[in-house]
Amino acid sequence: MDNNLNALMDAANQKLDAQKKQSEKSSSEDLYADMRQEMEQDDEQNINIQRQEYDYPQEEYNIQHNPPEDEEDEYILDPNDTPIFENGPGISQVEVWKKQFGHEKVFHTQILDKHFVFRTLNRYEYKQIVAIENIDALYREEIICHTCVLWPLHYDFKKMANEDSGYPSTLAQIIMENSGFTKEYGIEVL
Repeated sequence: MDNNLNALMDAANQKLDAQKKQSEKSSSEDLYADMRQEMEQDDEQNINIQRQEYDYPQEEYNIQHNPPEDEEDEYILDPNDTPIFENGPGISQVEVWKKQFGHEKVFHTQILDKHFVFRTLNRYEYKQIVAIENIDALYREEIICHTCVLWPLHYDFKKMANEDSGYPSTLAQIIMENSGFTKEYGIEVL
């Protein structure tokens, strides 16, 4: 009986050690690393692909948002308003977005020299994006950006295609982390 108990305790301790090692990994680990690695392997197989014009979808995947309480609250760009960054939206526009999406749900980030204002992705939108069949991880990132980016205005697939390729991937990761997809959490024994 004592041997069985000791064996169970050893197994539990080994599992606990493995969990501790896993939690010690960096919390800023790239959420999309596996997907990118798959894409890189596919790219290595198709090295001789030439750049082509791509017919981008015209709102083919229209993610439905929770309807705003006030339909009047659209983009109000006031030239007399104080911009939050150079050539960016004004403070009053940001307040409209906060009213529409929630005070703690609108963020500003800067990736290299580009400024973005975005909102978080809600569960309803996330389920719609995940349910889309036959799309790759990169296109899913573009859909996330298209859905959540508030500034630049009308940040769509064509704008993303003409930028450096890392912006949508990095921005999608930032959006997902601020939408709760993070490894930063606390656990407490009760």
